[in-house]
Amino acid sequence: KGVTVFESKEPMNGISYLQVAFPADVLDAKDYIYLPCLCMCVSQVGWGNQKWDKAQSRIQSVTAGLGAYTHAGVVHPEAPEEDRNKIYVGRDWIIFQTKFLEENTKQAMSIVSECICQTDFSDTERLKELVTSQYNSIRTSVIPYGNYYAYFRASCKNSRVRALIEIWDGLASVQSAERIAFMDEKKLAKKLKTLLSNIKEGGAFVNMIATKKGLSIFKKELPSFIENTSLKPLGQKKVCPDSDFYKLTELKGFKKFGPAKKSCDDEY
Repeated sequence: KGVTVFESKEPMNGISYLQVAFPADVLDAKDYIYLPCLCMCVSQVGWGNQKWDKAQSRIQSVTAGLGAYTHAGVVHPEAPEEDRNKIYVGRDWIIFQTKFLEENTKQAMSIVSECICQTDFSDTERLKELVTSQYNSIRTSVIPYGNYYAYFRASCKNSRVRALIEIWDGLASVQSAERIAFMDEKKLAKKLKTLLSNIKEGGAFVNMIATKKGLSIFKKELPSFIENTSLKPLGQKKVCPDSDFYKLTELKGFKKFGPAKKSCDDEY
């Protein structure tokens, strides 16, 4: 199928780790502000005919949790030219990750596949709960973790990667979380569904860390996993100027972190 697969044999005491990574850099820069929300919600809103609580019950019964996170790619300045030119080097990612007992490999890979393929964010009531909770959590972190926010803020114009850290984890992310929390939930659901679809179209790579036995089971299940998840070879990233990302770090004059009295769509 041409999908890039990495595997690593390690003494894991019968526990296997699976990662499925999709390129975020096939998106426009302006869509990056939604990616922390997408990562937080994608495995917690249910999928297919399963409500979120049933889906969570399945996840917890087979794995030690399933989630997604953002990652900004960095290329070391002394990296060999042949490595720099590999299609997966220096990219931005949305990475789905889970771990499980190696005897649960087939069931765990099935759950990951279902989450990736069938999540459509149609449970807007649950979606609203999640984004509200995310905003409340982020805004209350500003004081206790102020030193980190100050560091991210001070360095956000130093490079594109530092800008992404500010967009995803700095004060700019607080601003974005507030805006998203007050979006119309149907519009937000449509937006997240579109973003998930677009990153899946950009291709993927799979990474597995396990014992010799765990890798043997993984390889047996891999062809059907790739087919069922409709994974594709990685495509080229979209070229966006660094200035587009620096612009997203700009704060738009909010004076306090707290529940807004009107929709943030009216303020931006």
